[in-house]
Amino acid sequence: MFSGNSSAYLPVILIIKCLLVCLLLRSGAYGGTLTPSFAIGVGMGYLITVLLRNFGFSHSLSLGMLLGTTPDPPLTGIALVVGFTGTGGVIVFPLILASILSRIINNKWKERL
Repeated sequence: MFSGNSSAYLPVILIIKCLLVCLLLRSGAYGGTLTPSFAIGVGMGYLITVLLRNFGFSHSLSLGMLLGTTPDPPLTGIALVVGFTGTGGVIVFPLILASILSRIINNKWKERL
């Protein structure tokens, strides 16, 4: 997707990927969650950015995909995203904002449960 190629089946692919990763990890398969969460985050960021374009919000697809990849540990997540994608320092500020907002939303969500 970072090279500009996308599929009309992306929503189905993301659902299947989420289900398979959850099933594999639940069944005791050995492995991490970083790469699957990165791939799913990129796909979700892409889909959300495309949907927002239909409502008049025009953002860069690359920025939407990168914001979808910010993992839970804020500083590590930002460093990993910048390292994985090879983006420059311009993207760090939006990633910091996304990380802070996701942390706030996550904490509020946990308080409700």
